[in-house]
Amino acid sequence: ELSANNRPSRPLWRPVLRWPSITVAAIAALVFIAAIVVQTPWARGHVERKVTQLLAQQNITFESEGFGYNVLGLRGDLRNVRIYSPTLDGAPPFLELDRARFNLGPRQLLRGRYVLESGNFEGVRIHYFVDENGVDNLPRKPSDPDNPGRPVDYLISDLQVPNASVRYENRQTDIDITLPSASLTMDGNALTNRHDVTIEANRGSARVQQRSLTLDRLATVLDLGPDDVRIERAEIAAEGALINASGTFGPFEQPIADISFQTTFDAERVARVAQIKDPIAGQVSAEGTLKGAID
Repeated sequence: ELSANNRPSRPLWRPVLRWPSITVAAIAALVFIAAIVVQTPWARGHVERKVTQLLAQQNITFESEGFGYNVLGLRGDLRNVRIYSPTLDGAPPFLELDRARFNLGPRQLLRGRYVLESGNFEGVRIHYFVDENGVDNLPRKPSDPDNPGRPVDYLISDLQVPNASVRYENRQTDIDITLPSASLTMDGNALTNRHDVTIEANRGSARVQQRSLTLDRLATVLDLGPDDVRIERAEIAAEGALINASGTFGPFEQPIADISFQTTFDAERVARVAQIKDPIAGQVSAEGTLKGAID
């Protein structure tokens, strides 16, 4: 049993769990404003300017090169979207996507709730960047534009991201993790206000200071709530090692972890990655728990 008192800088799980709410907030704001204006080129430009101003008030820089919508059906089409954090000049965009097609729930929108009934995001690229001083490009979690003191009330009924790339680059701690091809699905439950999230990725790479390794496979099934996540199943295969884990994590602001894991690995291969010079061989199996407060 391990204590979770070590506090690694800038954990990767935050952007992965937070970017859907940021993106849905931007999309919902676009379509909501579009619903009260006519469909003309001037109106489309006006809608984008209003949304850009709205998100700028929440420390989010939003850019898009193409925006189309259908007022009656609350359907939209975005192209070449980029989301930045203006707190770090010269940093790469946190989120880019080539195209987003989506439908919003009109009844819930009138009640102040943003429901993405269906969405398909293509060409998604997430780059979580931390500079040498520990400043990152992660946009702040958006709040409700009608009530700035409240977080966005959203539900993602059906979201498909068939091919996304994820990169975590931390220059302060010299860590660089890349997943060039990952898929994500989200299915929301209106009664519980929770989301079933499935993430799968094949092949990737990780470098921690002078140590490098190849990630063979990542697959995880999550039950994501407004302020916590239940890990139904998580599997990571890398360099001859296989790790399976399940458990709970939350609340996000001051999280408590309760995670069980089982692992098997090739001792010789792991020793080579860890740059251990002493000869080691054999298969190792272990199991344990990770409990306690974690940053």
